[in-house]
Amino acid sequence: MRQTYGVDLFLFYGKDFFAYFRKEEVWDDLLTWLKQWKKGLPEMPVISFDRDISGSFEEIKTLEVRYWRKIIENDLLWREGVMRAIFPEREVWNRLCTFFGQQPLAVYKNLAKALGRRLDDYYG
Repeated sequence: MRQTYGVDLFLFYGKDFFAYFRKEEVWDDLLTWLKQWKKGLPEMPVISFDRDISGSFEEIKTLEVRYWRKIIENDLLWREGVMRAIFPEREVWNRLCTFFGQQPLAVYKNLAKALGRRLDDYYG
């Protein structure tokens, strides 16, 4: 940048930025303020369908097949850990897999197989 525009270019991280302007205390104040702010934040709710296994299972088992297919086939939801985050214990998934497998229609049997593969891949 100096050769082309006659301007020095700097890359600073953290306290170095404030030290360049001889204002290190601003960095320290900022850290103190952030720590205080973090303490004042409300606790994040835990989203786990496995907390109430029976209740969760009863609520979601009757979702339409098209929604289950979208959930089960969406690689990103599984790869990014979304499903594992909201179903950490796998218990509701196990019940759903059994439920789907017991239904007389082939579409449910296919859901059970697809879900079983997902569970094996992502829960082990």
